[in-house]
Formats: sequence, structure tokens, C-alpha cells
Amino acid sequence: MGNGLFWLEVAPRGAASGLVLYPKQLMTNWSEFKPSVVFQCDDIDGVYSDLQKNRVVFAKELAQMPWGKFASFLDLDGNEFGIRGPWEK
Repeated sequence: MGNGLFWLEVAPRGAASGLVLYPKQLMTNWSEFKPSVVFQCDDIDGVYSDLQKNRVVFAKELAQMPWGKFASFLDLDGNEFGIRGPWEK
């Protein structure tokens, strides 16, 4: 790629999709976009509790939504990520 820039692409073998991580410098309008990364958790209450114990900062506290429980947290750079429980009917 040059100029010391690179990206990392991760996916299971044969998968139709994957995760790509790249430096912000590659996308000049990065601040206009809000990428959405949500981790599904079988035990959302347990995961939420563990994250709290580890002093993770939450942007949105755990809440019941029409489709299940959801919360979002911030990483050390202020990026927001979501956690959600299993789908509920």
C-alpha cells in the first residue's frame, strides 16, 4: 500500500463476509461516518456486568428494546460499539 499504511482483513475460511480494519487516513471523510459494530452475546447480562466490573465506559446503559437487550460502550479512542442479547419475540 505504501507510505507505511496497511489494513487488516479477518474472516473465517470460506466466509461471505469479514471484518476490515484500516487507518483513518485512508478515508478522508471518516468523521462523517458512524460505523456500526455490534457484538451478539448469549448472556448479555453477564457480559454487561463483566464490562462494568472492568470500568468500561458505557455510552448507552443496558436497556430492553423491542427486539432484545442492548447497550453501547466506548473504547479508549472514543469509538462506540454495541452489545446485544439474543433476539426476543
